[in-house]
Amino acid sequence: MSLASFLGFVFRRASGLLLDLDDTCLPVEQLRALHDFSQRHRFEENPAHLQELVSVLKKKHAVDAIIVANRHGSMVVSSEGDLDTEALTGTALFNYVRAEIPDSDAILVRAGNWYMLFPFNEKVYILRAGSSLSTIEMHAIAREVEAFMKAKLLAPPLSEPIPREEA
Repeated sequence: MSLASFLGFVFRRASGLLLDLDDTCLPVEQLRALHDFSQRHRFEENPAHLQELVSVLKKKHAVDAIIVANRHGSMVVSSEGDLDTEALTGTALFNYVRAEIPDSDAILVRAGNWYMLFPFNEKVYILRAGSSLSTIEMHAIAREVEAFMKAKLLAPPLSEPIPREEA
C-alpha cells in the first residue's frame, strides 16, 4: 500500500467518523430484480376460496408456506395442505414464548429455513421462508387473509338467491 492510498484511507475514515457520513446507496439491483419479478408474474386478483388466496400469497410474497391457526392450535388454512401438527406446534411455541415474554410481537426461528410466528386478530400466523420477512411484510399477509375471510363472511351464500325489492 502506498503512502498516498494509506493517507487517503485514514482521511476518509476520520472524516467519516467525525462527520458521520453515510455512503450507503440504494440497492438498485435488488429493486430491479423485484420489478422484473412483478412484471413476469401475474397473481389471481379475486380468488374464490381461502385456500387459493394463501397459495397466491405464498407466491406473491415468496414464502415457502403460510399456515393460519386459531390460538388453541386448530388449523384455519394452510398453503401446504393438511399441516395440523405444524399448526399445533407453532401455536404451542408462540403461546409459550408469549407467556414468558408477554410483550413479544413476533417470533423468528432459524432452523435451516426461517419460521416466523406472529398473532393477528385472535389467530396465529406461521410463515416459513428462506429468509426472514419484516413485520410489515408479515402483517400485510395477515391483513389480506383477514380481509378475505371478512368479505366471505359478509357475502351471501351462493346457493341462496339474493332477495329482490318489489316496487
